[in-house]
Amino acid sequence: MSAPTTPSSLHALFVFNPELGEEATEARKLLYFFDNRPDTVHRLHNGQPNYVDLNYQKDLCGIAEGLIAFTRDFSPDSLCESVHCEQHRYAFAQPEKDYWIVLVVKNPTLITKDAKKDSAGEEGRGRRGGRRLQT
Repeated sequence: MSAPTTPSSLHALFVFNPELGEEATEARKLLYFFDNRPDTVHRLHNGQPNYVDLNYQKDLCGIAEGLIAFTRDFSPDSLCESVHCEQHRYAFAQPEKDYWIVLVVKNPTLITKDAKKDSAGEEGRGRRGGRRLQT
């Protein structure tokens, strides 16, 4: 019997243009933002407005910009297509110059005994108690 896992899932999808804003006007860069985190989905199903914190949106956009800029240092002629991190995988597409579509997917995690301890309030492996699957 295989160990139980949480499946990979869409975390966020957004479109941005880094030329539309600067440090003080970062929110102007974001053209579209879809948040699929469980608390956001729960609010939608209960008829509450779809509000996503602007700082959270800017944080994800800033991470995406940083990853794109960082990978350009190593390969200036080719664009970054994806970056795999411990908790998330980022996929990038540039349909036109300076316009980016970013897909953030939460990686699957293995549910361990430590996760059960976390839910009971004891020490474990982080907030959710899972660990990333090796692919």
